[in-house]
Amino acid sequence: MKKYTIILLALAVLLPKISLAGTALGVTNITAVKTSAIANNTYADGWKWIFNVTVPTGEDKLQMKFADWTNGAQSIPAGSNMHFYSAQSLNATSSDSAVSIDSANTYGSELILDPTKGQQVQVAVEIKVPTGTQGGSFSTSYGIQTTGTTTLPEVPKNDSTLEISINPNTYLGTKFDWNFIVPFVFNLKAQNDDVKITNLSASTTLSAGDITTAYLYDGGTLLDSVPVVGGAIVFSDINLTILKDSTKALSLRIGGNSSTTKGSLDVSILASGIIAVDSTGSTITTTGSAIFNTVGVQSAGVELSNPIINFTKTSIGNTASSSFGVSFSFTAVALGGEAQISSTDSIVIGIYVNDVRVTTATVGCSASPAGVSGNGYLIADGNTTRLSTWYSFDAPSEIYTPEGARVFARLESVTTNLGESAYDPNAYTTNSLSL
Repeated sequence: MKKYTIILLALAVLLPKISLAGTALGVTNITAVKTSAIANNTYADGWKWIFNVTVPTGEDKLQMKFADWTNGAQSIPAGSNMHFYSAQSLNATSSDSAVSIDSANTYGSELILDPTKGQQVQVAVEIKVPTGTQGGSFSTSYGIQTTGTTTLPEVPKNDSTLEISINPNTYLGTKFDWNFIVPFVFNLKAQNDDVKITNLSASTTLSAGDITTAYLYDGGTLLDSVPVVGGAIVFSDINLTILKDSTKALSLRIGGNSSTTKGSLDVSILASGIIAVDSTGSTITTTGSAIFNTVGVQSAGVELSNPIINFTKTSIGNTASSSFGVSFSFTAVALGGEAQISSTDSIVIGIYVNDVRVTTATVGCSASPAGVSGNGYLIADGNTTRLSTWYSFDAPSEIYTPEGARVFARLESVTTNLGESAYDPNAYTTNSLSL
């Protein structure tokens, strides 16, 4: 086994360069770490030095060049046998990622220094000795220079966040002929950085019927569709980006087969079920939730639309003697079967004061065209009729005080032989009046 010694001669060091801040480039010291080597073409068994370098302020690109190593007539090419690195760099912190010397006496690739690590830099230089090289003492010369300033990408703050919440436009009524319903709209809000959603999971239950498929939509664009297994929904590889400080509404659509019995459909999207990363690829924590409880689904029923509502004071006196009248009319269509509506006790109306329900009343309805005597009102499957009801009441004792309280009425439910009707309760709320 042959070993080699080396004499490193600094014959081509650049003259000191002065930066605008007054700091000169210079090599303050060269420390020998390994001065003997084995000719086996490996850096691990080669030579190594540490250059202590003072770098000018504002210059973070460092380059080195070396002449070929010589020992009389023998030489070791600098190109492909040398590399350098620094723990204070951004692109070459170890021997595995070092900057290579590609040819002799030529400045090549740059070592990008981390400006936060200061101006005193330690640069490790390693040489491997090619197999077959004869023993002896070798020498070389070197040059070093720094230039320019590298513009680093902006590093997002660590406070990047993603929040999930229910979209206020979510419909939470009952759906009939259930095959492809869309009640589950939720918001995702990114803050402080762009956020990419990669995975989203949800859980769902249905008391009557079967859930088969889940669809995730961004507006009208289908992002993914997956089978629902045991109530679990898992969307993977979504790769949807939500821009910094913006909110995106997504919809979760559930496909399946409903029962003639009204089923209660519940869906939960928890923060723990969302995997998201910021623009650097770092995983961020999601907060909030979107929990949708008791959305009714069934294969047959009555659907209401086109409400006309009137709410008035019929008697104006002191607070205790105030009287009110409320009328509701709406279009009803039977879906999936013939619907029968009672003319005496089919509608529940709620009375509210300052957003608190204080009492309810059960009333009947009339229909146009008129229903069949003795059976209430019949609507054949697929047919439409116009239903209406009227209710008058005195201000109940619960709402005598405070004076000036606001009172309104809401249609709570319409019951048929097929179960409760489907409608948006927010559309069947009267204006409010002062006591």
